[in-house]
Amino acid sequence: MKRNSGKKIVDCVRYIELDVALIRIPFLSVILFWFSACAVGGVVRISRPTLEVNSESSFRLDDDGIFHVGDLSLSIKPANGRVPVLFPGPVLPIFPVGAGSDATGSMPLNITFYFETKVSDYSFEWREIILSYSGTTYVPEEAVGPLTTLGWSQELERVKPGHSWTCVGFGNKRFETATPPSAAIPNKGCIRLRYNVKTPSPDDPFDLTLGGIKKSEQSVGVPTIGFRPGSAAGLSFIGN
Repeated sequence: MKRNSGKKIVDCVRYIELDVALIRIPFLSVILFWFSACAVGGVVRISRPTLEVNSESSFRLDDDGIFHVGDLSLSIKPANGRVPVLFPGPVLPIFPVGAGSDATGSMPLNITFYFETKVSDYSFEWREIILSYSGTTYVPEEAVGPLTTLGWSQELERVKPGHSWTCVGFGNKRFETATPPSAAIPNKGCIRLRYNVKTPSPDDPFDLTLGGIKKSEQSVGVPTIGFRPGSAAGLSFIGN
């Protein structure tokens, strides 16, 4: 156990006492709960991936939201999660304080591909990953990666279907590198695509046609991945 674990517990108890004392001052109580919370939770609106029926594809989708084809596993996470209400609290997240993260309408739309394989003959031709949204098709304007420095998914990313790990460095110019038109898929890593379109709400359906995943320069199939409205519960424990 970390040496500061006892301090965090004591701090949480102090926060409970303070919040109870201020229960007659609702606004101030909310502010103090927000800054002193030891847990934060909420229901997150997400775009949940589905595998559309396609006779040309050998892809399959498991219960964790991970796609499998041959020796390759793949998950796809659009950056459009929305938190309608946050619930912080000293021990359990039980006090609603308003909306949280919402990327709807921002530009560009970022979609991250997570790859994991034990072989090295897969490639990713990212310009063949076609987005269909609101009656219009889009080709990615830019790709970043692959990034192979790994970490564990946090907060909003944790509740999205797919791999439980994430890649560190997106958004940091020291780590971001432009992806060549045909990139070798890493044994474990991520590539992020950017589409010149406003980020759709998780309540708006859209599709991705995966025409750019190849093994030994041969297509492994061209599945259509549908993203449909979904919800998931998120919980994070924080402290000083």
